[in-house]
Amino acid sequence: MILRGGSIFLMKLVFYALAVSSFIASSSSSAQGLLRIESETLSSGRNDEQLKFELPSYQFFNASYVTEQMQTQINSSFAVFADPIKHQDDFNVHLLDVTFSPLENLKVTLGRSLNSYKVKRFTSSDMLQLELETYEKRWKWGAIFGVEKDYATTEVRDSHNIRGIYSNYLTSSMFPLFVSAKFFQREDRLTAHNDPIIDYFNMGFYQSFQGTTAPEIMGEVESNLTTSHLDRATVGVDIHPDYNSLLHFEALMYDVQFDQREVDQPIFTIFSQGKLYELLVRGEYRINPYWSAGVIIAYDRYPLQIDDHTNGFRAGGEIHYRDAELSWDNELYYIYSYGGEVLGNRSLVTYNLSARTSAEASIDLSYYQKVTSAKRTAFNSQLGIKKRLNDQFNLDLFAEFNNNNIIIYDFRVLVKLTYLLWTEL
Repeated sequence: MILRGGSIFLMKLVFYALAVSSFIASSSSSAQGLLRIESETLSSGRNDEQLKFELPSYQFFNASYVTEQMQTQINSSFAVFADPIKHQDDFNVHLLDVTFSPLENLKVTLGRSLNSYKVKRFTSSDMLQLELETYEKRWKWGAIFGVEKDYATTEVRDSHNIRGIYSNYLTSSMFPLFVSAKFFQREDRLTAHNDPIIDYFNMGFYQSFQGTTAPEIMGEVESNLTTSHLDRATVGVDIHPDYNSLLHFEALMYDVQFDQREVDQPIFTIFSQGKLYELLVRGEYRINPYWSAGVIIAYDRYPLQIDDHTNGFRAGGEIHYRDAELSWDNELYYIYSYGGEVLGNRSLVTYNLSARTSAEASIDLSYYQKVTSAKRTAFNSQLGIKKRLNDQFNLDLFAEFNNNNIIIYDFRVLVKLTYLLWTEL
């Protein structure tokens, strides 16, 4: 595909570079601003599931430009994939938008955006967004019109027309209240439906309080108005018994009626045929300036079949160490459900060899038993060096080893080069 589609591939790259350059040039010609460029190159040599050697390489590029008075902002992000061994390549633009203010307190965003908190799915969308700031810019109103993109296949497709309105409000007190609400529609473009338009409503809030325990409470609900179905609801509370500790309590109901073609639906139906309820408790405690620890316990209740409910349980403990040269993070976890049980441990050690160089080692070992297979183990380990070459370039060199029921005695080498630039134009 590299040879056959190489000219098209290069045309996409050239077109994208020209588009970003013209955007930045048009903005910088009228006002000074700050330019940020981040580039990440990642390559690895490994065997695939058929034990055939492959050499995948990924190039991620992000750039943004904002004028001095925040009147104009440009964001861009694209990814390039190439494997010269398998003769494969791919190029995707995930983000390319411009935000400007034609009038005071009015913002207009145009282009391909990632606005996950204002739409339903975390996916790129070609959209027009209008946002009005009122009441000393603490109350915002907005409208969105656009098309969601589907990246699940090799060809990026238009999946859903989207349109909606949203609003959020933030008080100015020391212990603020934040409230958000949004109503939006999604219209399927991939297949024909008798009723392709679905209406959704989402509302969330966050409130902090004054007091010795400094409590915080947050919640969110989302409903499918077309079917009068409550998709999900969650409420959580954070309490600080003292300066060194945190307690978190959370209750969750999850019963999203996804489109059957979306990735989320088949994953969810593997283990649940209806509403899933979860209760979760998490605690964190800082023992001293070097050591901290935490624990998490969660209980799930869900229907394995339509009229057959079952329970799930997970628990974990964490311990962390930090000093000027050494850091250590360790997590022990246990998961139990109808499908089986898992006991595992993750450990990560980082040691600063110098001001610009650090060594890193990690081990992830899990033992699991499933109703569909015999007792097995899964193992992953990484060992590598992170080097800050100068103020703009960072280089990571890692060796990785995997062994599980799919990949047996797999050894990989990973190279990552990161470039970061901040400059005024």
